[in-house]
Amino acid sequence: MLRRRLVLLAVGVLLGAGLIAGALGAAGAALVDRPGQAAALGSNGTTRADPSPELTHPSTDEARADSPASPSEVDATAGTPSAAPTPTATPSPISEPEQFVLPELAQRLSDALIAEGALVDGVLGVAVIDDQGRTVLNFSADSVAMPASTQKLVTAAAALKVLGPGFRYRTEVRGTAPIEEGLIDGDLILIGSGDPTLGSPTFGTVEPDRPRTAMEALADRVVAAGVQRITGRVLGDPTVFADEPAAPGWLDRYFDQFDATKVSGLTIDGGRRLFHRDDQLLAEVAEDPAVEAAASLHVLLKERGVEIEGGGPGSLRRPRPAPERVASISSPRLDELLQRMVQHSDNHLADAIFRTIGAEAGDPTWEGSATAAMDSLEPLGLDWTGARLADGSGLSRDDRLSPRQLAHLQQRMLAAGDASLWDGLLAVSGESGTLRKRYRGTVADHRLRGK
Repeated sequence: MLRRRLVLLAVGVLLGAGLIAGALGAAGAALVDRPGQAAALGSNGTTRADPSPELTHPSTDEARADSPASPSEVDATAGTPSAAPTPTATPSPISEPEQFVLPELAQRLSDALIAEGALVDGVLGVAVIDDQGRTVLNFSADSVAMPASTQKLVTAAAALKVLGPGFRYRTEVRGTAPIEEGLIDGDLILIGSGDPTLGSPTFGTVEPDRPRTAMEALADRVVAAGVQRITGRVLGDPTVFADEPAAPGWLDRYFDQFDATKVSGLTIDGGRRLFHRDDQLLAEVAEDPAVEAAASLHVLLKERGVEIEGGGPGSLRRPRPAPERVASISSPRLDELLQRMVQHSDNHLADAIFRTIGAEAGDPTWEGSATAAMDSLEPLGLDWTGARLADGSGLSRDDRLSPRQLAHLQQRMLAAGDASLWDGLLAVSGESGTLRKRYRGTVADHRLRGK
């Protein structure tokens, strides 16, 4: 019986990717899905987070819009990345000679992978290490591949290093003129900080378990500050991020199926526009997320009796002086956001947090965010050869990671600092997140943590 703690990771290419990082007190066999199954560990980077059944896409193909993309859809659109390392075409069983901690187990795992047809349906890489970082199995462990949703682990690790678990986003309302006897003779500016949890009251009923920064609470604070009338408009300022709404390597269909929404420094309701038609609540990807956020505040202020005389809401493309501080609101803590992001594979959270890493480092672009994320993890001593981070969610066809990189990231995050914090981000088999219905009735039931 194996009495060591194992970190087991599997990455499959062509069929997407799923990752398992487990802590097993005893293990008799590897818990590795076939490539097709690995691609479907709940919602992963190739599909959006599970949509709410109450929200309907206003397309003629509503059933498809509310269901994850199938593995065949993912395969058919794999394409060629614009500038990324080429994955190894065919993995070899135990691909390089090295000193295995448990050579007999390594051979058994390798034989099991071959027997299960892992080499037939796609390229598969597996790295199994113990809690000291020693190799238990190397099955093409250095083959770089599209990591899909396992990319969120890199985003989470970098966010903890750069921002810290107690970080909170702060969304602010400012006036272009002072408040005088209830009047702002000018515009009200809603200034985004990149908070991906800003939500309307309606969104709170659609996804009640998702962390939310309540827009209605911010509207209440504006009124409490004494604002009764605005001669101008409510304008959204998203300029904390560069104006790059889509990451390199994203497919157009991601927006059609809610796999992705446009990334903005000011967004609301997960980047969607919610509306009613024939008594049905519908949603579509917001064309301008900052306008949607400003529109939500506009409506909530009018409901509270504030007169807005300058017309409808709008958004800014460059910061505008607004010296009058009116109100602000903070998001839930980052560790709560990361737990939701990892356990439920929330792409919108992942990409906004990824861009926040870049903004905090002074370069709020996709490329700057990738550089900042890599730099923040340098103290872990990881070998990033062949790796590429094009986004934070793993949706991009340009992303590249290897199983060994992911395995050692897990091991070193558990070894450095607060291991319980990192453990708490992961889904538990048979219990939570995308693993809630996985591995029930097996040795891994309630004992395996993973992504």
